[in-house]
Amino acid sequence: MLIGKIMGISSISFDGRYFMKKKVVFLTKCKVGDVIAEDLYNGEGILVAPRNTVLSSNNINRLIEMGFVNAEVFTSNELHSPEAEVFTKHREYVIKYEHKLKGVKDMLAGIATGNPLNLRALDQISDAVYSDYKNKDSILKCLLEMKETDNYTYTHSLNVSLYAMLASKWLGLGDEKTKELVKCGLLHDVGKMKIPLEILNKKQKLEDWEFEEIKKHSVIGYKLLENLSDVAPCIKMVILHHHERIDGSGYPYGLLGEEIDYYSKVIAVCDAYDAITSTRVYKPRRNPFDTFKIFENTGYGHFDYTIMNNFLQHIAVYYIGSQIVLSNGMQGEVVSVLPGSICNPIIKLNDEYINLSERSELKIIDLKKK
Repeated sequence: MLIGKIMGISSISFDGRYFMKKKVVFLTKCKVGDVIAEDLYNGEGILVAPRNTVLSSNNINRLIEMGFVNAEVFTSNELHSPEAEVFTKHREYVIKYEHKLKGVKDMLAGIATGNPLNLRALDQISDAVYSDYKNKDSILKCLLEMKETDNYTYTHSLNVSLYAMLASKWLGLGDEKTKELVKCGLLHDVGKMKIPLEILNKKQKLEDWEFEEIKKHSVIGYKLLENLSDVAPCIKMVILHHHERIDGSGYPYGLLGEEIDYYSKVIAVCDAYDAITSTRVYKPRRNPFDTFKIFENTGYGHFDYTIMNNFLQHIAVYYIGSQIVLSNGMQGEVVSVLPGSICNPIIKLNDEYINLSERSELKIIDLKKK
């Protein structure tokens, strides 16, 4: 099935308080940072790319694979406005994200082929991530969008480093510790570079023995970098311990509580949050409010409470103003997130304000892009 439209037709639309030119272009000619000017639906009528999506290399390829030939994209702004400046800032950040992702791929792929860790590349990528804090709104928006990918391990490593940077700042850990945590995020899954791809990328549920193979990645990663004096001991500990849980249910050693180092506890939360909210080869992503519920139901025995609660409270606030889709098919807006009930925000539905903690029959099933 090919999904396309007549090429070369230009139009002008009014978007909020400013005009934007639009043009139909081949997807093969689209560039990272181009902005879709229309909702794109597949042949079954399912929305696959909302209007205002900033294109990454991944979603360009995904649309082509789904049968789309071309799309209408914005080409320029004719008037300046605060909205346009925010949008342009986000577009620029997506391009920077793609550049960092390429660096992560090159660095980790080199290890997969038997090369030593490129320490210069590690420093360059971690410095770029650390400097992103001033763009935290763009970071969180970008992380919400960069969830469907065939290169999960690479994207996940970059995402966890970004979440780790934010978590460290929110915990008030200081610059030096933040920089260390960023490197921990980038390298926490380095051992997966030595796990067979047919297991890592298996689309069906893993057999028990296959899961046991994947669980070896923490020890494998630690041994890969164990003798590198230029890699801080705290980073090596995170590679080894980021799947440990405070109740002793984790791996590889079943450590308890204070036996687990602090950085590993931070990365454990960031790792789990990104994993749950990302599309995997064997499961779909969960929306942030579902994810908050999962942490609420299972996280208190697994993760450090202070770290987890601080992280989730800060993340939840970002979603105020988000457009959401409810289980009854209606669309609304998140207007408030209460600290004691972040998985059940207050929403505006038409002219009615609803506290979802009082309406158990209503669930948020998806978020629309801001």
